[in-house]
Amino acid sequence: MFIINGLTNNTIIPIASTLSSVYDISNTYVSLPITISFLIYSLVNFPANHIIDSKGLRVSLLLGASLFSAGAFCFTLINKSFFFAIFGAIFVALGQPFIINCPAKVATYWFFDHNVQIYSNLETICNFSHDWANAYRDWDWLLHPFPCCF
Repeated sequence: MFIINGLTNNTIIPIASTLSSVYDISNTYVSLPITISFLIYSLVNFPANHIIDSKGLRVSLLLGASLFSAGAFCFTLINKSFFFAIFGAIFVALGQPFIINCPAKVATYWFFDHNVQIYSNLETICNFSHDWANAYRDWDWLLHPFPCCF
């Protein structure tokens, strides 16, 4: 679940300077999909929690997966125009809270009270380990700035 969460953002960040030169746009404009996704995610997070609580996990996961899939499809049309990356980021950001907020609800609904904390901690550890793995992969050049010399 956390791998698909970073799928779209991690495709643009490492090649931002290349995208800027290919599409002849500024770096600020290239980073716009990531900025938009963080803003929209923050705004949709609370309504998504309400929908998860009121409609259930099935509706939330289907809605989140549908929006995320539509956004990922828009990202595949980036060769037509960079605007598709922006539209894709909007759809992905709308769908992310419906997917990311579900594991805590799964722990609440499926496990006994004394197991909820263990499951939530494991889910948090998985999320952080995924984030650190991506950070190491994306920032490997900081650790080895001169690969020819080492």
